Amino acid sequence: MKAYAKVNLSLNILEELPDGYHTISTVMQSVDLSDELEFIVSKKRLVVRCDDRLIPSGKDNLVYKAADILRKKANIAAGATIIITKRIPAGGGLGGGSADAACALMHLNKMWNINMTFDDLSKLASEIGMDVPFFIYGGTAHCTGKGEIIAPVASPSQFDIVIANPGIHVSTKEAYAEAGCNPLGLETKRCLEAIDENNIKKIADTLHNDFERSVIKKHPKIQTIKDICLANGALGTVMSGSGSSVFCICEDAATAIRISKTLLEKGIWARACKSRTEH
Repeated sequence: MKAYAKVNLSLNILEELPDGYHTISTVMQSVDLSDELEFIVSKKRLVVRCDDRLIPSGKDNLVYKAADILRKKANIAAGATIIITKRIPAGGGLGGGSADAACALMHLNKMWNINMTFDDLSKLASEIGMDVPFFIYGGTAHCTGKGEIIAPVASPSQFDIVIANPGIHVSTKEAYAEAGCNPLGLETKRCLEAIDENNIKKIADTLHNDFERSVIKKHPKIQTIKDICLANGALGTVMSGSGSSVFCICEDAATAIRISKTLLEKGIWARACKSRTEH
């Protein structure tokens, strides 16, 4: 089973709540970069293994938490061995862990014959993480609240992108503290208008991320990656999530391949990908 990554085409931080969380307005877009999950039926024992040693296996993995919360909600004594092969850079603003958790919820929902609806799975997903519900639906969506309120929108025509990761860890908590708030959220509104028009060049022009300015101040390598993308023909480029991954939208696959090769030659992890119009 594939667990697809996401990028944020636009991300506005609207306000800080009394509990310290923030409300956001963001457009999330699925891309065809994915992790692979293998599911093996077992009687009662739940086992999660990951090939990336930097990511916890067992009970500390989001996939384990997803599987455990699902079987408790369904009140069943089911088990599984789940093997994760990581291809999405961890902690890079691409939602890899959340994508894996959502993939587990959806597959185990069928494998264990629980048969919850997408809406029920989405509610359950929000107990695991605020961006996990998006990955239940995939495609393109306007996400609000703390990120858990999902409004799917008609996806634009498939477009070519490059995802690059500088290998920098960005603390999400610190990123929120330093970014400030943007209560009007106009950039995300403009992005949604461009999507509604199915205008890829206009979408590229509306790419925006409220985290970006403060994160780049600490990590100028992110700006270097953006500059390389633009210098090699990208239509637009922006950081995804709270970083540190960057992506750019390209006019065609040839441009995306050229940019990814240029970045790789400079020692930067990069992949040419395409947007996904469905889960």
